[in-house]
Amino acid sequence: MELRKKSVYTTALRVGVSVTLLTWLFSKTDLATIVEIFANLPFSIWLMTVFSFFSLCTMAATRWFFLSGILGLSGKWLTFVVYYFIGLFFNLFLPTSIGGDFFKILFVSKGNKSMLVGTCSVVTDRLIGLLTMFLTGTGAVLLYPQVVFSGKTEWLFYISTFGAVGLFVGLPLLYRLLRTLRPAFGEELVVLMRIWRYPSVLLKISALSVGLNVILVVIIIVLAKNIGIDLHPSYYFAIFPLTAIITVLPVSFNGIGLREGAFVYLLSLQNVPFEKAFTLSLCLFTVQCSASLVGGIGYAMGIHKKAND
Repeated sequence: MELRKKSVYTTALRVGVSVTLLTWLFSKTDLATIVEIFANLPFSIWLMTVFSFFSLCTMAATRWFFLSGILGLSGKWLTFVVYYFIGLFFNLFLPTSIGGDFFKILFVSKGNKSMLVGTCSVVTDRLIGLLTMFLTGTGAVLLYPQVVFSGKTEWLFYISTFGAVGLFVGLPLLYRLLRTLRPAFGEELVVLMRIWRYPSVLLKISALSVGLNVILVVIIIVLAKNIGIDLHPSYYFAIFPLTAIITVLPVSFNGIGLREGAFVYLLSLQNVPFEKAFTLSLCLFTVQCSASLVGGIGYAMGIHKKAND
């Protein structure tokens, strides 16, 4: 009972943070202007960005499928695609933006004695995606320093670099620490060592990671240009890893409010008007919701049960 009360209070607090942030953001802008921008976006743009985001999600599911196969999890490619979209739905409606990962672990672990391998597949997939974002962000800064560095954004480079290096160095150290503290658990995690035995699959995973990251930035660029924001593509590559990290912080409901605030702040460093930056974040969230709602419809129809037959 105490645990349930604590969960309710935590959720209420996160909802409160999101509502407070959104209330403040909307108070700083003209709602009529946002509605007008949404209404003036051509239907073809919405169609293209939604289709691109669905393609991105399918690529992400394929990456998870390859990774899970290396770790010994069986299943059809379509099954992993279905699970991925349903996970997006739960990410949208659970208190944190990674809540759907728990359901993906449950789905993919059916028939296994332990959920450890399923957890490893989902967590490792997340880390690969995050690492790719940091690497591409760092690359963008190194290739176009004159674009990203505006006298007040040098810290973007340091965060991207430290994030990428931290993931490279920190994961092996974490593995060693777990083996030291809990030898039995550490021995179970040796399943992750299988990854290095399949260099060709790793190459596919890397290509998919870079590809879907590029598609995501292209979606942002297309929406931004139609809103009237004209920034160099390298800047979006540089700031998106930071936005992703901020979004998953467990202090708001599904990152709502934090995501929009991060966009507004990071784009303001390039003198993008408040209303346009806020509208861009809302447009991107709308596109993301389209895939989440499809996952929700699929879950309601029980497609996740049929997919594993």
